[in-house]
Amino acid sequence: MRKITLLVIAMLIFVSCTKDVDFNQANDIQISPAVELSLIYTQAYASNFLVNGVEVATTETDFIEVDIFNDQFINDNVTKVDLHFETENTLPREFLFNVNFYSETGAYLHTYSFTTQEESPHIATFEDNNLNIIKNTNILEFTITLLSGEPLTEDTPGSISLQSKAIFYFNIES
Repeated sequence: MRKITLLVIAMLIFVSCTKDVDFNQANDIQISPAVELSLIYTQAYASNFLVNGVEVATTETDFIEVDIFNDQFINDNVTKVDLHFETENTLPREFLFNVNFYSETGAYLHTYSFTTQEESPHIATFEDNNLNIIKNTNILEFTITLLSGEPLTEDTPGSISLQSKAIFYFNIES
């Protein structure tokens, strides 16, 4: 009885209806992945803006080199880039952040600005015509400026932090 059941199942498999497979569809593959990369994380305390206990440093600057667009595959297939900036400020002062975009030759391309008064995250989107700004960027300069208010001291509690990431959206066709 068992052999007969297996024989019937095998016959049904071989005689069942199938649809023709179009192997040319493999040439029409399109995928749209998104890739996240961490950019920068920094944290500063009141003492970072003091010299000998006196507030003097109102602006701090740092930069990173970005060479991801030197890869032709990425340059050809990226369709959109979102830069996310998360700020957390527990100091009793507000701050202004400027993110400056420079080319490999040092030419200024763009600035994205936000303050700690604004709701976080801050998102800069580059797509369509603006995508060329990010594609030509080789240096990102981060500037934090302490805005006016009550002076900071060694005893001022809290900190200011910034973390950021880039999300790259691709459209890859074969």
